[in-house]
Amino acid sequence: MSLLAKYLAEVDSEQTTIGTDFFAYEKFNFNSTRKNDGFPVVSFDLNNLLPTPNENVSLEQIINFKRQRADNLRHFKKTISDFQTQISNSKSNAELKESAINFQEDLINGVQDLTAVLRDSNIENTLKTFRSLIDIKSPTLWTAAGTILNSHLDFVHLPINLTTIGIPAMAALELSTKFIEGRNKRMAETRQSPFSYLYYARKSGIISRRW
Repeated sequence: MSLLAKYLAEVDSEQTTIGTDFFAYEKFNFNSTRKNDGFPVVSFDLNNLLPTPNENVSLEQIINFKRQRADNLRHFKKTISDFQTQISNSKSNAELKESAINFQEDLINGVQDLTAVLRDSNIENTLKTFRSLIDIKSPTLWTAAGTILNSHLDFVHLPINLTTIGIPAMAALELSTKFIEGRNKRMAETRQSPFSYLYYARKSGIISRRW
């Protein structure tokens, strides 16, 4: 089903991407088994940071929330999308780090806004992890990514203290590298935006808040 979802998303006239919270399906759809069959991408992770409705929230509540708060959601989505585009077009590791540091404040403001509107709508929510796999446009950053893959280091790791916005938790913004199977290359090349995203509900240490 995950493979079917992937190809249906690719032919959809809208910009549709697939999501999963199972690591096995991520590996099945994206990861390369051999480096000579794949290519490096930037893995953009927001760890324990994305406000998401709890499992006990009904689909009806979620749909109503999305309709009533479309402007808030669109603004938050654009904030993340613009940053992802900057990552994709970065020409050096230094430029990528600068973009990440500048994005940090916008991200905190966006999370604060989204958390507030969830609270106003009486929707219990949990902080979850968001991962996006992003194609690298610049040859110089491509080379840097290959080096980092071999050294098992990250481009950027920024701890984020959420207590400043009233949530007693620590989160993180991480930019690292992954090696993706070559069959995904055409999808990555034809989209300026990220070509996949995955949500992870952390099995341990998950932070939830009841309003």
